[in-house]
Amino acid sequence: LALVEEHWPEHYALTVFLAAYGLRWGEATALSRADVDWEAGELRVARSHVRGSVTPTKSDSIRLLPLSDRLRMVLEGHLRRTYPEDHITSAEDLLFPNRDGNYRTPSSVSRAWRDVSSRMEHPWELKPHDLRRTCSNLLRLAGAGLVTAQALLGHSSNEMSLHYSHVGME
Repeated sequence: LALVEEHWPEHYALTVFLAAYGLRWGEATALSRADVDWEAGELRVARSHVRGSVTPTKSDSIRLLPLSDRLRMVLEGHLRRTYPEDHITSAEDLLFPNRDGNYRTPSSVSRAWRDVSSRMEHPWELKPHDLRRTCSNLLRLAGAGLVTAQALLGHSSNEMSLHYSHVGME
């Protein structure tokens, strides 16, 4: 993450949110300002963006995720950099828009992630869904139970949560 922040800061917040919450790509790119409750410290995941269409999430449910102080700081900094001071704020402003203010595609971060990977000791091809698995594994390492992982990741079953985590499977 530090390499993304250093070399590709415009992709840092999205990468952090994908890894911290295990969001599906479409869920992350469909988030708008209206989905952030700054007072309650919550992020509302209710929609997904796939190939130009915005629909309910895959599980057809709404998830309320805790917005930690660290993630709040990352998001606030990102929004200051993304929207100019004279921008009239709208609840519909996307949290992670492309350069034109529209929905992103996975290819919008591919070049940045390839560059970051090439700077690492053991490069690999990082895809957005890999960060979902990372989040699942980190939850397991932190001792989160299956019910917690299922709720945070938006899985419809414990079996799906187990499918995403390989920690402790040896």
